[in-house]
Amino acid sequence: MKRALALVVLLGSARAEPLAARLIIETGEQANRNERIVRSIAWGSAEKVGYLRAEYQTEERSDGTEFSVALFPLTPRWVRRIAIELTLRGHAQVVDRGLAWRSITRTAYLDRFGPKEIQIGSTRLLIDDGIDEVIVRPNGPSTTVSLELFSTDARPFRYYAHCTNEWHQPNRKLLLPARRLSPTEILRAHLRTVWDVSPNALALSKARFPEGRDAALVISDHADQSSPETFAALVRGLLAHHLAITKSLFLQGSPRPQLDDPEVATLADELFRNGSEIIPHSATPHRDTRAWTHAALERFAAFRAVSWIDHQPETNCEAFTNQGFHSGPPYGVADLLAAHHYRYLWSADDAPAGQLNLLGDSLQRRVFTFWPTGQLQEQAGPWAEAWLFRSSWMFLERKHFLRAVAPSRLDALEQARGLAILHTYLETLHPRGTRFGLRNLLTRRPDEAIALAPEFDAWLGELRRRIDRGTLWVPTVRQLGDHLRALEQVTIRYPGDGSAIVSSPVEVRGISLSVSEQVAVEIDGHAPRGARSVHGTTAFWFDLAPNHPARVILSRGSHAIRFLSRE
Repeated sequence: MKRALALVVLLGSARAEPLAARLIIETGEQANRNERIVRSIAWGSAEKVGYLRAEYQTEERSDGTEFSVALFPLTPRWVRRIAIELTLRGHAQVVDRGLAWRSITRTAYLDRFGPKEIQIGSTRLLIDDGIDEVIVRPNGPSTTVSLELFSTDARPFRYYAHCTNEWHQPNRKLLLPARRLSPTEILRAHLRTVWDVSPNALALSKARFPEGRDAALVISDHADQSSPETFAALVRGLLAHHLAITKSLFLQGSPRPQLDDPEVATLADELFRNGSEIIPHSATPHRDTRAWTHAALERFAAFRAVSWIDHQPETNCEAFTNQGFHSGPPYGVADLLAAHHYRYLWSADDAPAGQLNLLGDSLQRRVFTFWPTGQLQEQAGPWAEAWLFRSSWMFLERKHFLRAVAPSRLDALEQARGLAILHTYLETLHPRGTRFGLRNLLTRRPDEAIALAPEFDAWLGELRRRIDRGTLWVPTVRQLGDHLRALEQVTIRYPGDGSAIVSSPVEVRGISLSVSEQVAVEIDGHAPRGARSVHGTTAFWFDLAPNHPARVILSRGSHAIRFLSRE
């Protein structure tokens, strides 16, 4: 399957000479075998650069120049970075992750799912998604913009050096510094430069989450504390609040039965029918053979599982982040996961305890939410299509957990348009006053029945209230990953008549767009499915059909408002 990354680079205009740009290629599996190629780009040409064939095309427009770049690997090669680097004179402003303009005084990282809109002087850069990241670096009176078509810094993979007998025994996580890029992976990018526009000129921004929701919170609950009794209490609570989570279970638990227990299997079916994602937490709590992993994947196929969470990767050799990213005996599982169409794998990496928003509030640091693994092995295979995801450690004392996710913190998450993916153990139930008992989110009543702790039940109700008012999205890992990957394929074009054209090769339900003024919106002559104005901005959403471009027109009263107007 070909992996397409779209790129168009607009580097000049009728009023200015095309900007100098460089193609940068860094290869090498090991530090002492690195090769770095830097080649100035001759626009409108094609050439062989190292092991790549590069094609550059140009198109003059009335308001700028458009350049397209396509890179075709000719032979397999271990790669660390492939980038297009250009320099513009002037200081930069960028649209940040909260969809607001921000001046840049230090290096800024624009992540793969965030906005990539840059204003330098009177020049606007509009860069398509589908690349690993954009790096914006102030450089004296100028600004350097790097379009990272392929960057292992933006798609890290770390794995344990060996599997220990106890999780707390000394171990190291090693960084895989490169990926094997094959001739089936064609790299493209898309950027447009519009000149002579003010920073106030309107453009559309893709919001990260659907239906105008400000933020997203995912609960990924690990199986370690699950038992038939505690699972029943959790399922009752989730169904009562109409909430869906990503719940991992063991095929066979010991000493706590899980899917091997008929009651757990029945409850898992009910949770799945009501929207939750039921996935493997490895096959068992113990070191598993390939046969056990295969059996688990076969059983979880009933839940259409496509996400995987390693159990205790320090000790479980078959964990994807231990030896599992290989294929074949003794402990490789990458080929098994690929055969069962798994596409979201936990990175075995957490943000610090209690950190809610994975996006943070600084552009000076890279953020990691979902990212493609790329090919981790010498041999090509469909496992190269998998994506990793990160989470936040939330196995805390109950009082600290409730403080970390309190309504005030959820308010801040929504205000920042943030993303939370929680690593939880919601079924924890241990004797009161013990180390783990202080983390209990369940309680045992005097009649011995197990129920949600009142504060935890109230928090689930708070999530439901925010869902109902339309500010918070609470998806599963699969729902979030599928939406972000579909959103990445959406393109926005400005044909010059004042409108914007939004299109995608795949369906995107509830796609949400934002514009930094309070305006009325029409989509193909009709009102959007929903819209709301907050703090001087307008968010609107609609269902985008595949290969069916939608025309967006703005107005205020009887006055039409043109996108990217020079006024």
